[in-house]
Amino acid sequence: MIISAGNSYINLPFVGEVNFGILYPLLIVPIVLMGTSNAFNMLAGYNGLEGSMGILLIGAIGLESYLIGNYYLAEISLITIFSIIAFLIFNWYPAKVFPGNAFTYGIGSLFGAIVILGNLEKFGLILFTLYFLELILFIRGLLNHIYKENFGIPDENNNLKEPY
Repeated sequence: MIISAGNSYINLPFVGEVNFGILYPLLIVPIVLMGTSNAFNMLAGYNGLEGSMGILLIGAIGLESYLIGNYYLAEISLITIFSIIAFLIFNWYPAKVFPGNAFTYGIGSLFGAIVILGNLEKFGLILFTLYFLELILFIRGLLNHIYKENFGIPDENNNLKEPY
């Protein structure tokens, strides 16, 4: 918001190019960062899932940044990918380390920041399609008075069993 990064013109599917003007840094940027960080956190809880999803999302957005000539964003993405790989070694099943909210919120916010800085809103929206589907399924469960968590329950043999 402070540096007013990104372009206030967004090419929306089915609508076309829309100029949000001053609403872009004051409304769109906070919503994108809050949405990406929370959405990435929604699928947390399984061994290796956060790390592998982080590699896929940051890798895709980094590759797109490289292809359009935003080399500094591609470099940030590459550094992040190798950091996640180092973490993933200890988070793969059986996990010795769990990421917690600091990891998931951080990676989700970094994804949102790269999307905004690189003007890759449409591509970022496509990458987050499955997260929107998960949100819809979560809301459907809440409307049916079912609160679901996305984690397995360890049994006596250190295996994860399905929670439902």
